[in-house]
Amino acid sequence: MRVLNCLWLPLAASQVTVTFRPHWVHVLPGRPVEQALVVDVLAPQATGEPPPQELALLVDVSLSMAEGGKLELAKAAVDRIIRSTRPQDRIHLISCHSFARLEFQHGSIAQKDQLLDKLRQLSAKTMTKERQIDGSLVDQDISNISDGLRYAEHILVGPLATPRVNTTRRAMLFSDGLFTGRFSRYDTFFDAIGAAKMAG
Repeated sequence: MRVLNCLWLPLAASQVTVTFRPHWVHVLPGRPVEQALVVDVLAPQATGEPPPQELALLVDVSLSMAEGGKLELAKAAVDRIIRSTRPQDRIHLISCHSFARLEFQHGSIAQKDQLLDKLRQLSAKTMTKERQIDGSLVDQDISNISDGLRYAEHILVGPLATPRVNTTRRAMLFSDGLFTGRFSRYDTFFDAIGAAKMAG
């Protein structure tokens, strides 16, 4: 049996240390095995005040999010972000189901309680009637994440954006990744991400 070692790579210029280590430490000679690599990145503590942040928080409220407490976990993560907001930061809360809905715009620390109330009110939606090719209506659990990403793009860098200098703008998605319905094919989803990147 052999023991695999780590590769330690110090990057002096940026004061960042990167360590690569195998997930499976013990391997048998002559026995091929799939190996996962764990990458540890250690960066120095940031100094100075970070720039203001403008965050678009997208929460998937489709029915699949009700399973296994996924929506509650997502809401807990968003809750922590809202509570850590500084006076110079702004938060936009967007829910995604069969369409994207702006729940709260330009939220600040002064509006923390209202933001948290809106977050608490989010619940998994019921099935949506989808018309099929033959004209029949079928219940579907729809996650229109693409629509939510486009909404976030408009708010952060598009026509609805507020001009603010030296601001970090981010869209954060809280979802189980089960994008269903004709509006949320994976290619449409990635197209929306690409468009947001191009927009800045």
